Amino acid sequence: MCTCMCLDVRVTVYEMFQLLHELPSTISRLYNEQRCGRVSACILPQLVELLHCLMFMHPGFPELYRPVVAAINVCLSFVL
Repeated sequence: MCTCMCLDVRVTVYEMFQLLHELPSTISRLYNEQRCGRVSACILPQLVELLHCLMFMHPGFPELYRPVVAAINVCLSFVL
């Protein structure tokens, strides 16, 4: 069983791929909650770092990553 280790979180690649379809809305909600001060400002950057590790270690799935990258870019466009 292949696992990835980022930020002290162990999940199988299969488990992470199962969650990818939920991530765009989760990223958006986290960003909105962070802006309102209801969640820590470190959660979203850590999630983005974890996703970057996943995409770097398993680069052959651009169609799965595209909605996630788009959600991250939308959040970053508000920050910059």
